[in-house]
Amino acid sequence: MRDTVEKLYKNHSKEIYTAAVAALLILGAFVRVFKITSVPGGINQDEAFAGYEALSLLRYGTDSWGYSFPVYFVSWGSGMNVLYSYLTIPLAALFGMSTTVMRMPQAIVGVLTLLVVWLLVKNIFNKKIALLCLFLTAICPWHIMMSRWGLESNFAPAFMLFGLYFFIKGTEDTRFYIASACFYGLTLYAYATVWVVVPFVLVLQLLYCFYTKKLKTDKYFFIAIAVLAVISLPLILFVLINLGYADEIRTPFLSVPKLAYMRVSDISFSEMGKKFKHFMEILLLQQDDAYWNSTGRYGIYYRFSAPFGILGFVYMAVLSFLSIKKRSYDGSVFVVIQFIASVLLGSLVYVNINRINIVHICILVFCSVGLYITIKSINSCIKYMGYTFIFVYICLFIGFISFYFTAYNNEISRIFQKGLGEAVAYAEKISEEDDIIHVSGEYIFPKILFYSQIPTPEYISTVEFDAYPAAFVHTKSFGHYRTEDSSQWPNGENGIYIVNNGYEESFSEQGYKVVVFDNVAVAYK
Repeated sequence: MRDTVEKLYKNHSKEIYTAAVAALLILGAFVRVFKITSVPGGINQDEAFAGYEALSLLRYGTDSWGYSFPVYFVSWGSGMNVLYSYLTIPLAALFGMSTTVMRMPQAIVGVLTLLVVWLLVKNIFNKKIALLCLFLTAICPWHIMMSRWGLESNFAPAFMLFGLYFFIKGTEDTRFYIASACFYGLTLYAYATVWVVVPFVLVLQLLYCFYTKKLKTDKYFFIAIAVLAVISLPLILFVLINLGYADEIRTPFLSVPKLAYMRVSDISFSEMGKKFKHFMEILLLQQDDAYWNSTGRYGIYYRFSAPFGILGFVYMAVLSFLSIKKRSYDGSVFVVIQFIASVLLGSLVYVNINRINIVHICILVFCSVGLYITIKSINSCIKYMGYTFIFVYICLFIGFISFYFTAYNNEISRIFQKGLGEAVAYAEKISEEDDIIHVSGEYIFPKILFYSQIPTPEYISTVEFDAYPAAFVHTKSFGHYRTEDSSQWPNGENGIYIVNNGYEESFSEQGYKVVVFDNVAVAYK
């Protein structure tokens, strides 16, 4: 029987492999889009702000500060990355703005990442390691969670991956360098923190290709350099303007704004040892203090992966060393370069899981290589025994998905204030023209903007900030909304209040009518 199965596998191995890749892509896509509107429940303030900026640009051609098509949003005062919002605009134009629309760009890019990570690893190693890497990425808690909500900076890992894949393809056909330049350039608009990383990575990659005589400098290579320069130029101007070397640029078609507050101190050489230690703790413990980044229970890549990741890193580091020593080309060096760049970033910035997001795909590659080595070694002693690890991963994945869609979602829905959208709609419905709607909560105003879809000109003309300038401004009022300290509520005065659960009884006792929407309530009299 075993001989028959093995014979069938050998005769149809290509079809079986293709089916396995297709199945993992379908599985990965499903767990990234299933119930994406309601899991995670509610909305995060960053994705709400990115959604409102997209809607503002679509309807009025300006962002929430009045800049026409800026290269970087002012948003919070200290800025926000623009790429996610710009890519959301076509979907918002077709379907209107909603939580689903806001999250779809990240889900789509997440699914494309699965395909490209498979192609990349197949190019660097072989199709077996590529299949393992696709498997680990498809079921990875970090990547599933990241793909299901629209944090604009989480575009960076995918665009860095796309840039790397086409760079490696460019060593074979220089026309691909142009695509690589486009993706690396767009990465700069995905996440400002990688501004120090992308040049570092590109210089090392080019030096390595030159050193191993893999670099071809024909017309396509120079076109790619020109493309990258053109894409980067607006952000170079943005940095110069915000360091005080030039005045901001405003045109009807493009703006380079001066921020209310420039967070230049976020990246520095001070306390590098502490920053590096913090970075390594996140990788080893596989969690941070942000519940939307990791569950704690299952880690970022499953804690079971740690030995495979270490083994894979050591193996690829040795390959890189031998490649440099022998001056022979090896694609695995590029993954090690990006990992080194991530370590450098983690030593310059106090990071969390999303702030160091460019490291995670590197680690998944390390894990797949380490897992492959382990399975191959064990199978050489006891046939098929190595595949026990795959079974363990499947069990962990089932446990994670069960937890994520139930207990985890209940908790994240509270944090993301599920029901706030319905509460805002209800408060708008019962309010008169001169009524004030009172809201409370740290950084709640982007969510109110997103759900109310207040016209941008009205917001700009009426907004008052509590503290300005500041790295993260907070509003006192805009339109007919007032953001207040809820510790003074209820005060018995007539009005409409949007409150988190827990306040209903106090309001009811003072004669307010209370309507509950999941984790939020509207109280009024």
